[in-house]
Amino acid sequence: MKAETQMKCREWISLFGKNKLQSLQDRCATLFNISLGLVSLDGEPITVWSNSLLACEKIESGNTESCMRERQRVLKYVCEKRKSVKSTCYMGIVNFACPVIYCGELVAICLGGGIAVENGLGSEQDTPLDIPKIAKEKLDEIINLIDCVVNILSPTENVEEKENGSRQEKRPANDLLLLKNKLTMRELEVVRLINYGLSNKEISMKLNISEKTVKTHISNILRKLKLKDRLEVILYCKNCIN
Repeated sequence: MKAETQMKCREWISLFGKNKLQSLQDRCATLFNISLGLVSLDGEPITVWSNSLLACEKIESGNTESCMRERQRVLKYVCEKRKSVKSTCYMGIVNFACPVIYCGELVAICLGGGIAVENGLGSEQDTPLDIPKIAKEKLDEIINLIDCVVNILSPTENVEEKENGSRQEKRPANDLLLLKNKLTMRELEVVRLINYGLSNKEISMKLNISEKTVKTHISNILRKLKLKDRLEVILYCKNCIN
């Protein structure tokens, strides 16, 4: 996954917090009796898998290569088409994938499934007995709902774009406090990106400046706010908001 996409993905996660995303994912998995998880475009886990299907894990342990090929095929489809897709493995287990779009860019993928479809995809005779079964129409409803939830969690504008487009809106409380400490607008941008968890290299790429310049900005920020390191910057901002 490209560095810029990784940065966007981190920004998206930071908007809600990984714990809240995990909690929402767990609830959806329990409600619909499906397996669910968020992964990067490369298939690396972002959250802990919810309601993981033991039968599917057993199948994967003996057919790792085949299962990985199928998953990569699904991930590739979502990356290219940027739309939801469902598939059925050779054991009749149905899975689906929904794209996570943030600021117009695909940043992650929501994988779900671990079920069998009644009178639909796959053959019920070939499906392990302990696999949950669901009607095709119900599955389509679940996929549409998950897709809607993901879209709700995917704003089309980032923080900087919103501020540029609505100058008459009041600045957040933490911005006002930081400005009182005489931070420049560029230093404010660096502070926001620090709060997103970005490294100096990622900040330099985001702002199109050198890493040396980023380090200089951070040194000035710490001096002006009388803080020791970037962790204290994050805690400072959190206290300003609360």
